[in-house]
Amino acid sequence: MKDNFNRKIKHIRFSVTSKCQYSCLYCDSEGYSKTNELSVEEITKLCKLLAEILRVTRIKFTGGEPLCRKEIIEIIKNVSDLQLYKDISMTTNGLYLFEKAEELYKVGLNRINVSLASLTPKIYKKVYGMDTLETVLKGLKKAKEVGFNPIKLNFVLMRTLNEKELEDFIDFCAKNNFILQLIELHKVSKTIGGNGDFYKKY
Repeated sequence: MKDNFNRKIKHIRFSVTSKCQYSCLYCDSEGYSKTNELSVEEITKLCKLLAEILRVTRIKFTGGEPLCRKEIIEIIKNVSDLQLYKDISMTTNGLYLFEKAEELYKVGLNRINVSLASLTPKIYKKVYGMDTLETVLKGLKKAKEVGFNPIKLNFVLMRTLNEKELEDFIDFCAKNNFILQLIELHKVSKTIGGNGDFYKKY
């Protein structure tokens, strides 16, 4: 399997659910169905085929919020037990990380990316719609304690909203040995929810 530049595709992003606890300012989730999820067996079989037939070696589980999928531990374990992937990772908002980090690590998840747009409670709540920053920070600490390394933070930089926090994020990541990834705010088509006005503003 190759991309438009004729490069072999070795890394797949796999959405296990469209469900999420948050209502992020920049999210286009209203354009996607919350039903018709693949079963655990279907996901496991598909991951096996991706590795054996298409030679995919790295897989990242996403959503929605993957930790909202009640069988997520089973899914990670099944894929890890295939012993076909060099790297199994996950992108999460971190809200359930404190309670699930240890088990995720034990069943074979190698890495985590945590979406974190602010270290300030007021701005965090404005971006995500929930006042849960401290819970997420506890989850990050727990993930580090159980052995996840590296831990990456996905920081969506937005004008007039969190741009002044960039230096704080750099310091925070340096202090905790996290990797900071700056994420570009993407304009979304009106067909799947759209964020035109928001995109122009931020």
